[in-house]
Amino acid sequence: MKLGFEVSSISGGNNTGIARYINNVINKISREKNIDINLLYKISREKGKLYSSEYLKNIKTVSYYNNILPIFKPDLDIIHGLDGYIPNWKRCKKLVTIHDIRVIKFAKDHISSYKYRKRKEDLYRKVFKYVDAIITVSQTTKDDIVEYFNLNPDRVVKVHLGINEKFLSYNERNMNKDSIINKYSIKKPYLLYVGAISKQKNTARLVEAFLTCDFKKDFDLILVGPKSFGYEETLNAIDKYNGTNIIKLLGFVSDDDLITLYANSEGFLFPTIYEGFGFPVLEAMALGIPVLTSNIGAVSEIDGGYGIKVDPYSVHEIRIGIDKLVNFDKKLSDQMVQHAKGFTWDKTIKEYSNIYKRISGYTTLDN
Repeated sequence: MKLGFEVSSISGGNNTGIARYINNVINKISREKNIDINLLYKISREKGKLYSSEYLKNIKTVSYYNNILPIFKPDLDIIHGLDGYIPNWKRCKKLVTIHDIRVIKFAKDHISSYKYRKRKEDLYRKVFKYVDAIITVSQTTKDDIVEYFNLNPDRVVKVHLGINEKFLSYNERNMNKDSIINKYSIKKPYLLYVGAISKQKNTARLVEAFLTCDFKKDFDLILVGPKSFGYEETLNAIDKYNGTNIIKLLGFVSDDDLITLYANSEGFLFPTIYEGFGFPVLEAMALGIPVLTSNIGAVSEIDGGYGIKVDPYSVHEIRIGIDKLVNFDKKLSDQMVQHAKGFTWDKTIKEYSNIYKRISGYTTLDN
């Protein structure tokens, strides 16, 4: 089977959840027998592909411009757009993954610019007209797009994602805790957040809740991730509530550092406005770390009921939730770990393979 994957959003070497999703899908699919893969990049993202994961550099790439270039297009059975877009090339089947429509659904919260939100909505409406199937990463996202775009639910397939196998096989003896503590100048026990510093991720309310709780003297708060739309509100909250000395913004960190930061934290805080899936929640649970998260979005669908749920719009509820988190019953840790281990990339790719076979008419993926 000849597969093309639209992967423009991984150009530039970013390590967002979607980039990690794309890398894991390609990595797993490329190991299947009798599969020929092409990676499709928009011409505008051509240079960025040089900074993608090492193993991607060994896979054939095609630069394209809409439906115009290249004039002689590769012979493909299926094109799968892994992040909401796919060119409308003829003579092949087409499907697209939609991760969420948060910037559209939560327009009133101004978690993105109007221009970006309008571009996303117009893009999805266009793509949905010509794809043969739509994959969503959660039932929540499926329900959202079916309702908002008035789609036939039979065209949309929910497939849960997996988590990095390093989290599932973590061995504390292989990680140098002291080197990480020293590297990031961590002085005392800490709570952890992983994700963009942004309005959508609700980091300003998280910071306010943490800095106005009684036990802030006992912990640092470590924020791991890049600055994104509306990040200034978080920085203002840190200044307003005198959190400069106990809140650390680390930006991106390596996967190995990230796992060690998770594993040595006292708890994971993730009260975001909305998630289409929520990788970080499962990553924390895979290491037995208690989780505070939102009572809206897809997290309730994937956390197995183990997360401490709060209203993300309420600083008061987040503050109370943090108190519950630091007093979490550690007896539940083993159950959380087992729950998280149920989300594997092998399961995800098996379902993808079945979808590919169904829409292409192949009886087996090995044909």
